[in-house]
Amino acid sequence: GLHIREITPEVAHLMKRAGMVTVRLSLETVSPKRFRDFSGKVSREDFKKAADALFKAGFTTRDVGAYILAGLPGQTIDEIQDTIAFVHSCGVPVKPALFSPVPGTVEFERAVSAGMIREGDDPVLQNNTLRTVDIWNGDPDGYNDFMRAVTEANERLEK
Repeated sequence: GLHIREITPEVAHLMKRAGMVTVRLSLETVSPKRFRDFSGKVSREDFKKAADALFKAGFTTRDVGAYILAGLPGQTIDEIQDTIAFVHSCGVPVKPALFSPVPGTVEFERAVSAGMIREGDDPVLQNNTLRTVDIWNGDPDGYNDFMRAVTEANERLEK
């Protein structure tokens, strides 16, 4: 994939001219703490510059989307909502992805430490589809309500 920091106005114009029609940006979160934890992966400024460059090059809200993560160890609903609000303020629809810990990664170790999973559990048990109730503070409808709200907000951007 292409790192967000590499999407300059010139690169965005080349992408459009080359016929690219769908661009997915991997933001994950705008939390300052997680930004440090993720070794400064993507800042708000990086994201805003890339989004502006893509729109100026002729991409639309139907062409561009941003992946964000929900369900990281210790992540709050407020953190997720802050990320969504920031992405939408840049004119970009949100594509939520639920966190699935990958053995051998720092985030996997954090998930073990947080009691989200146990070391040695079958990887199928770490699949995000089995954990949606935990992410939304025990509310079985929380995930569906969240996805409905994101979809409605994305649709407002595309009008």
